[in-house]
Amino acid sequence: MAVSINDDGGAARVGAGLPALEKTFSVLDKVAQGPISVAKAARLTGISRGSVHRIIKALETKRFVVRDMLGRYVIGPSPAEMSAARVRDPLQHDCDTVLGELRDATGSESCIFRPDELELVCIGSSHPTAALVPVGGRLPPSVDATTQVLIAWSGAFRVSAARMNEIAAPAVLAAVRQLGFAKSAVRPGVVDLSAPVRDHRGEVVAAVTAYVRGVPVSHPAINSFAKQVQIAGSELTDALRRARHRLGHF
Repeated sequence: MAVSINDDGGAARVGAGLPALEKTFSVLDKVAQGPISVAKAARLTGISRGSVHRIIKALETKRFVVRDMLGRYVIGPSPAEMSAARVRDPLQHDCDTVLGELRDATGSESCIFRPDELELVCIGSSHPTAALVPVGGRLPPSVDATTQVLIAWSGAFRVSAARMNEIAAPAVLAAVRQLGFAKSAVRPGVVDLSAPVRDHRGEVVAAVTAYVRGVPVSHPAINSFAKQVQIAGSELTDALRRARHRLGHF
């Protein structure tokens, strides 16, 4: 039997009237439709004014509702804060630390990409306010190092056979797998270095990419920077495994 909030102002009792949770949602729904008074909320919901007042006061303590300048009730900040705190991509938990270390090691901007159907999605950047690729940005597959990494290893990223040959010949992808990273110079003055990020099964689920400026692709320093990108990929791989452990999947 349901526990209800009494309309007569008494203590809650079992099995009488509308369930308490349903009443609360009914009141909250009316508040969400615009500024509202207790009296109007009571009239629209059919719940007694005393019960509406108690419900709104309870919601107010948790910041689900607040008063506007005219004293009416409106939706407060808690629903938006709860929405913003939804479960994030596990890679985002550690991306700031790992990308910051990669930036310090290479002096370069870096990003993390996940494959999403036929696009690359940037889920993290070492320079979020001035990024070459903004967080949330989507890129089509191209001849860059990030795409090569995801094509070389990831079963989650698919392109047509013809497009794959345009992006990288089989020999190029074989070299990427052998080296453990990809490099490209498709932007003037910028060398892309990308390495895989693996999940607990060892499958490639993302790529971490550094954008090295002012260093020719043939310069010996590029291989040193590539090693740092590989280290970042390994750290993100470890982070995914830790996240899975935290969630109790082992």
